[in-house]
Amino acid sequence: MINESFNIMPEDIEIWYFIEYEIKRAMNLYGFKEVRTPIIQSVDLYKNYFKHTRSYSKESLDKLIYKIKNADNLCLRPEGTLSILQTEISKKALEKPQKVFYQGIMFRKDVQKQFYQVGVEIFGTDNIISDIEILQLATKVFSSFGLTNVSLEINSHGCIKCYPKYIKKLKRFLDLNPGGLCLDCETGTKKYPLNIYKCDENICMDYGRMAPKSIDNLCPECLENFKSHKKILSNLGISFTVNPYLIMHYDYYTRIVFNFSVKDDDKRKTIIALGGRFDSLAKHITKLPLSAVGLSFNIEDVINVMKNRKAMPRSRKVFSVCIFAVAHSMDLMILQVANELHSNEICAIIEANIVSRDQINDFIKNNKHNVYLVFREDLIREGKLMMITNDLNQDKITQDTMYLSDIMENIKRTKRQVNL
Repeated sequence: MINESFNIMPEDIEIWYFIEYEIKRAMNLYGFKEVRTPIIQSVDLYKNYFKHTRSYSKESLDKLIYKIKNADNLCLRPEGTLSILQTEISKKALEKPQKVFYQGIMFRKDVQKQFYQVGVEIFGTDNIISDIEILQLATKVFSSFGLTNVSLEINSHGCIKCYPKYIKKLKRFLDLNPGGLCLDCETGTKKYPLNIYKCDENICMDYGRMAPKSIDNLCPECLENFKSHKKILSNLGISFTVNPYLIMHYDYYTRIVFNFSVKDDDKRKTIIALGGRFDSLAKHITKLPLSAVGLSFNIEDVINVMKNRKAMPRSRKVFSVCIFAVAHSMDLMILQVANELHSNEICAIIEANIVSRDQINDFIKNNKHNVYLVFREDLIREGKLMMITNDLNQDKITQDTMYLSDIMENIKRTKRQVNL
């Protein structure tokens, strides 16, 4: 289960900070509040889910979750939605719609990895405005990441009235047209007919194009609902494509489903987010008349796409001071100066192992601090130190000696000059 690629090294942490900042900024703009749920969850919660879904058998539970040894009823959290449905938010949503988001580590046994997922949910309303707001929010978030040409695809799964009828029609088509599928789909479609839309084999994709589509078998209410989605999205200037083959891997969605994707230079599509309305699941888990819509994405997937597209954020410039500890006799003084800089919200870094003039010169050539302070015993006897200023804009280095009492004023003035 250990995923070495999940280690976030110092050279990559800036992009994580950037993404987390943009996520929180967008959530604040749209009025979504953060929810944090335990990483350790009850197995019963996911057993309850499997009682509701048709896309997986009950035996698939062990293939999905990591159970905790010597704790028969505990597992590691595989996703965020179910655990939020177990909170007080569900009851509050009956009085007033709740707009929440979550982010955190999830663990999935079927894909043998841990991943960092972000999810956005609106509970307590079946208004089409909530569906569109989720799509608007996602569009804004991905735009803030610097991702362009992100494609939105939509489809409708229908409701509890028309969806079962469609499944029966699809099953009848499969029964009357045996063969033509890969071995996995031959078995999988017997348990769950929509599996034909989940296979990447060309033979199955061609077969799926001939099969009945959910979008062509909607009841009048669902058809009108889907038309309203398309009309509003068009009027808002949000580009989308209707994809009748868009079927979620979990079948708890009702009515609108959607995903966001990007294509690389080879025209290969990578899905970076997906979601939809899941009223049926919300009612089943909470035993309440609850409506819900949501979307989720994995930060690692987004970062990979950003790297491939070279859409990486520029490193945020931070005014910094580097202090050289030339002699141990000045340790206390150096720490006091660093502490004063920190108290004034100035980044100060002590390089305790660089002591010779050559080491200092080499370090300055290979690093990009704005100011370097050199504490030398001969200067300290006079109450002075050396300040080396690195003008990064003009690639110019100057140095001067000054009294210790003037150092803070000079550093603040230098910071103002570089406008950081």
